[in-house]
Parts: sequence; structure tokens; C-alpha cells
Amino acid sequence: KPVSHWRITDIPAAPPCRLSLRLPAKPRSVRLQPGGIALEQWTYRGGRMECDLPAFPIHQMAVMEL
Repeated sequence: KPVSHWRITDIPAAPPCRLSLRLPAKPRSVRLQPGGIALEQWTYRGGRMECDLPAFPIHQMAVMEL
């Protein structure tokens, strides 16, 4: 019997991961948004920003301000 309605009750957080991103300039800040949580442990070398992201809810993102 086909299911006509799906009900999602829980979406797990994205697991911790390593981010490596080529950027044209060193970021002024790196934050998780929404919420404005500053990520202090990041590096910028050779045109690449790298950081370790903690586990985060699915609707959150890392924002780099240049």
C-alpha cells in the first residue's frame, strides 16, 4: 500500500566536520548562523580558510565575512 503522507518528527544534527574553502581574502569573522556563534579556531593560508565545524542543526550554516 503506497504511503500518501510522510511525517518527519526529528532530523539529526549534521556531524562535526572539517571545512576547507578557497576565499579571495582572509575572513574578518567566521560564524554559525542563525545564532551568531563565533568560530574562533580557524586558519587562512595560501588563499584557503580551514576550520573544524561542531555538530550543528540542519538549518544552520557557516558564514565567512570578508
